[in-house]
Formats: sequence, C-alpha cells, structure tokens
Amino acid sequence: MSREQRLSLGTVLLLLLLWFTYNSGENSADKAYSNSEYTIAKQLYTQSCQDNDAYSCYRLGTMFEEAKGTPKDFFKAKELYVKGCSGDNIDSCYRLGRMYENGRGVRIDFEKAASVYIDACQDGQMQACQRAATLSYQNKDYKDAEKLYSKACNSDHARACSDLGYMYAEALGVNRDRLKAASLYTKSCKLGAPIGCFNIGLVYENELGKSTDYDKAMEYYQKACSDKYAGACNNIGLMYDIGRGVTKNGTEALRYYKKACDLGSHRGCYNQALVYSNGKYIERNSTKQMALFKRACSLGNAKSCFNIGYYYAKGKRLAKSLSKAQKYYTKACNLDSQSGCLNLGLMYYHAQGVSVDLPKAEKLFGKACDLGSSSGCTNYAILYKRRRDKIKK
Repeated sequence: MSREQRLSLGTVLLLLLLWFTYNSGENSADKAYSNSEYTIAKQLYTQSCQDNDAYSCYRLGTMFEEAKGTPKDFFKAKELYVKGCSGDNIDSCYRLGRMYENGRGVRIDFEKAASVYIDACQDGQMQACQRAATLSYQNKDYKDAEKLYSKACNSDHARACSDLGYMYAEALGVNRDRLKAASLYTKSCKLGAPIGCFNIGLVYENELGKSTDYDKAMEYYQKACSDKYAGACNNIGLMYDIGRGVTKNGTEALRYYKKACDLGSHRGCYNQALVYSNGKYIERNSTKQMALFKRACSLGNAKSCFNIGYYYAKGKRLAKSLSKAQKYYTKACNLDSQSGCLNLGLMYYHAQGVSVDLPKAEKLFGKACDLGSSSGCTNYAILYKRRRDKIKK
C-alpha cells in the first residue's frame, strides 16, 4: 500500500470514528459544532459538502463567514453558499443574498441580492422575504415591499411586522391606518423584535397621549431597552428627564442616557452630554461633556458636531482651533445642520482659518437657507446678487 493510500485510508477511518463518536440521532457535525468543537465540525461538514449535501455546504459557509474554527474568508463562504443554494438549501440562498447586499466576498449588487432573496422567499425563507421587501422599500417600490413584508409577517417574521406597521403609519404605498400599524407593532414585539416594542411604545407615548398610555409606553420601552434597543433606552431617559408619566429622576435619566450611548445611540450620548453641561442633576463636567459630544458626533449627531465646532471656534471649553472648528462644522453641515452650514460659510467668507472662497460660502449659505436658516438666506442673497452684478458688468 502506497503512502498516499495509507493517508487516504487514515482520513476515512478518522471521519468514520468522528461520525460514530458524534452520531446519536442528531447530525454529527451539528453536534460537534454545538459543543464548540469546530475543527471536528469543519471536517465533517467538508466531507458531506464534497458529497453534495447542500445543508453541509451552508453550515461550512457560515463557519468561514463567521470565523468559527477557521480564519474568516468571505470568498470561500460565498463559494460554499453558491453550492448550497444551487442544491436548494434556502438558507444558503439567503446568506448569498446578504453577501451581495453587503459586498462580502463579492461586489455590492443590490439587483443580484434582490433576485436571490426573492427566489429564497418563494421557497419559504422568511428572512429573505424581509430583506427583499427592504430593498424594494429603499427603491420606493412600496407595492412590492408591502406584499413581501406581509408574506413574512404572516409567517411570524417579527421584524417584517414592524416594517409593515411603519408603512401603514406613514401611508407609504398603502392607506394610512394607525390602528393597523399599532397592531402590527404589537405583534412584532410579541414575536421578539425590540424595534416592534420601541415603535408601539412611541404610539402610546406620542399618539395616544394619556397618563395611562405613558405607563404602557414605559412598559414597552423597558422591554426594548432590556433587549438592547438603544432608542428605547434613550426615550426612557427622556421620560425621567422631563417627568413624562413618571416622577422626574435625574439619576435614572442619566443612567438610561448612558445605556443608550453605550449601545450606540447618538441621541443618548448627546442627551448625556447635556446633563453634564447644565448641571441640573450632576456637577458640571466640561471634560465629560466634550467627550460625549465628540462621541455623539462620530455616531451622526449633527447638533453635537456643531457644538464641538463652536467651542473650537470660540476657544470655550476647548483650546481654540479654527482648523478643528472647520472640520466639525463640515461634519455638522454634511449631517444637515443649518447652523453648521451657516458657520462654515462664514469661515469661508471671512477667511477664518481657511482661504477666502466666496463660491463655496455662497453654496453653504444656500444649503443653510434650504435647511431653514434665515441668516443663511440673507447671506446667500447678498453673494448671489454680488455675483450676478459682476456678470452683468
């Protein structure tokens, strides 16, 4: 017997040993995987995938995608999902769609993602229905979105129910029906989607507006917050901050703002910064305030970006730096802060830390005007008329 034959026989014997060790009514590879014995699971899935078992190709693909027992390799994962999907494993098709949607192992291709999702959806993969619906929604194809969300929600896909509820609440491709929206949010919440709990909490807090409804709002916000939905934690903080349906409690407000911020809510970070700024519940702390504004800005909070820019420009609470002011005003303006656009325009108009650039200033004043700044409109008119007068001459 040659060395290669001995190695091949050894591999077969090893796999047989692993199969007998782990096979007890449950898929042996799945059992190894559930016990975090990823090396064994990988060997078993690999053998079965090579034998064209589509489910094993799918499971092996998830190991490469999620770096379980193997280095992360999106290209290999994509190859395995293609094989699994071609073998009619609908979970492989869903994962393949996600790779096209997010550009993992392939170029982003929303059309390809939608096509794969729809095929998987038609075969009963409800996550694929929800993602296909979301892509249709983003393309403003509300008719298809409603149909796909409905299919997924009717099969108890929690997130799809909340998304469908939002369409009814905002009259997007359907007649406005707030009662139906509330019913869908409630179903979503009961099915375990934190966003559904958050949305029905919003309904109780803002649309019904009775003291007893605030109790229900708090109940749903608490449920969503406990499931780490940042927006719900922030809203609980606001309710304690202003005393809506509860006794004002600064300690609780700060605690929930912090939790929201830690979970990635830019509003939570901003509101926490305000607490340290106004000294209402806790001693003023400019260092923490600035750090929180900067974090909120990095998370996309326009007001925080503007505030940091303002403090740098004025040298208040931060060492004066016009270059940093320009940087943060730019971020604020890009996030549609009228004040950010206005102040950035003034920097270019007055050459504050930057060279004079009247065309740029005019453009920024125009954006500030469009966003609702009367000063932006006035300054835009001045530069526009000045430019027109030069052209006439």
